[in-house]
Amino acid sequence: MPRIESCSFCSKPVYPGKGLCYVRNDCRVFRFCSSKCHKNYRMKRNPRKVRWTKMSRMARGKELVADPTHDFERRRNRAVKYDRELWEKTVNAMDRIIEIRNARTVRSIQARKRQNALRVLATKKAIDHGFTETMDVNNLDPLQQAALDRVRERRRIVHKPFKPVLRKQEVAMRRERIKAINVSTTSTCEAVE
Repeated sequence: MPRIESCSFCSKPVYPGKGLCYVRNDCRVFRFCSSKCHKNYRMKRNPRKVRWTKMSRMARGKELVADPTHDFERRRNRAVKYDRELWEKTVNAMDRIIEIRNARTVRSIQARKRQNALRVLATKKAIDHGFTETMDVNNLDPLQQAALDRVRERRRIVHKPFKPVLRKQEVAMRRERIKAINVSTTSTCEAVE
């Protein structure tokens, strides 16, 4: 039965017949899910520093790290004699493990959202709007939710708009306009004196 490998860079599953395989001179096999991951590996990028990889998400606390359900995916090289009952139990257990893992990830995401909301509520603006750290964030009325969204918007970093590089002619025309404005303002100032 073909094995589903994991990408050596981003840890996504690599299904049989997909992705690419790279074998180093020391016979170490690397599997990549896409050319994007392969290029990043060749550029010697650290997967923990590239924000979209699973390693980076785990390092930043975005995904579960110490979850016992991950231990079931360990590779076992020992052959097991076929037994129909054992096979059925294994398939049922796999489904149950997936359900448990999904429930745990949902709980961890909700806990992260709650921590973030409490951090937002600790700001002075939130206190001005009447929020406290002990209030239930999940059950807010629409007005409080709108106020909380407003507080969150203010906390976001506002980036400067992109300014394209101007061509030489446009720069020269702008300089001439500025000179003309300066000349007209100096002449009006002299007339006033």
